[in-house]
Amino acid sequence: MQLADAIRSGIVLRGTRFSAVVMRRWSAVAIRFGFVVLGTLLVWLLPAASGQAADERDQPYVIRIVFDWMPHRHFTEPFRRQLVRGVHGNLQAALGKFARVEVIDGHQLPSEQRNAPGELVPYKTHVVRLAFEEDHYRIRMQQIDGYTGLTSGAERVIQTHDRALLQRLIGITLERDFGWVGSFDLNQRVGDRVRLKLFAGNIEGPLDRWLKVGEVFAVARIRTPPTRRPDSGKTAAVSAKSGSGNKGVSRNISSGPMGERLEGVLLQLVGPPLNGYCECRILSRYQDPFSGGRALEYRCLKLGTTTAVVQVQLLAPNGEPLVSPNLRVRFQRNFGDNTVPTTVGNRESIFTSPEPMTHLACVQVQFGERVLGRVPLDVQEGRIVPLTFHLDANADKRIELTRLRQDSLARVIEARLIQSRCLEELKIL
Repeated sequence: MQLADAIRSGIVLRGTRFSAVVMRRWSAVAIRFGFVVLGTLLVWLLPAASGQAADERDQPYVIRIVFDWMPHRHFTEPFRRQLVRGVHGNLQAALGKFARVEVIDGHQLPSEQRNAPGELVPYKTHVVRLAFEEDHYRIRMQQIDGYTGLTSGAERVIQTHDRALLQRLIGITLERDFGWVGSFDLNQRVGDRVRLKLFAGNIEGPLDRWLKVGEVFAVARIRTPPTRRPDSGKTAAVSAKSGSGNKGVSRNISSGPMGERLEGVLLQLVGPPLNGYCECRILSRYQDPFSGGRALEYRCLKLGTTTAVVQVQLLAPNGEPLVSPNLRVRFQRNFGDNTVPTTVGNRESIFTSPEPMTHLACVQVQFGERVLGRVPLDVQEGRIVPLTFHLDANADKRIELTRLRQDSLARVIEARLIQSRCLEELKIL
């Protein structure tokens, strides 16, 4: 009897010691796992906190002008130096304290050191490509904004026979395309109005020269995209396109925040800037353009708009022109202004505004009396904007649901990536 009691007590003691050892080990694993999860969340949810320490309203822009020269006997070394020096001096004088201008020879700048669209870096890049073709000079220019990750759209193409006009033409285009940057808090939205916090908005100078009532901004959603496939853990290459007619640059971009444009969304300035802030109204093709996908913040880039005739081409989902005698388009200055007469398209379903428009065009597409959609457009010279529509009455709703589905899928992938990183950290432990 005593022997049996002793054996049982020994078993209990061993079991108790074993349980204590297991508990200690699992407690240590749980604590380490907790630190890993906390660190991961801090990295993912607050990646921009370190860059937000200084008030952006007090920081001047950094502008890099990259000159790419096509080899030609007209582009001698003295001429190149004179042109670069003149462009730099004129732009720096125009911007004053708002920016610090740098000039870089494209041949001396490796491709991997050029910021790609979508990548966030603390400077703007204006690419100036010069060539001599037949009997004229040809200039192609584009802005890649590192503060938002957006581009200025298609390249601006300028031609001239007069060599003496090159400096002036480049300078005028650079000033026009200089995109002011702002950010806004979506939680402080009131109806269709948001308050922009302007980068360099507190620096002394004439803000009204660069920001005029009626001008428009493109909107960028800042988010942290997955740069690894959770199933394989391999780095994914990001293929970036720098604009229409440009060659794509395939490169590996770090897992830091990236900017992506919200299509069909513009902000229009409705009041003059004051104390580094300004008020804008939201114009969107969709009912709620901010509903899909998690964003770290929203930023916007002022577009170099002008006064010009607006042209749009209506396309079917397969890319073919959407042709129907019942299709009509209204080019409005404000959505809902049905006093503007409708226009009829040509055989290629291209519609032209009856008069020039300034900065913004509110395009309302109708099939008979039924409105298919309303799209805000920034006014640019010499372009035809393709717009895809369905003749089905519920098409836009399905498009928006598809967009929300894609954003939700992106959030699932992000969550899966976080889980994968946590498991990798646990394996290391």
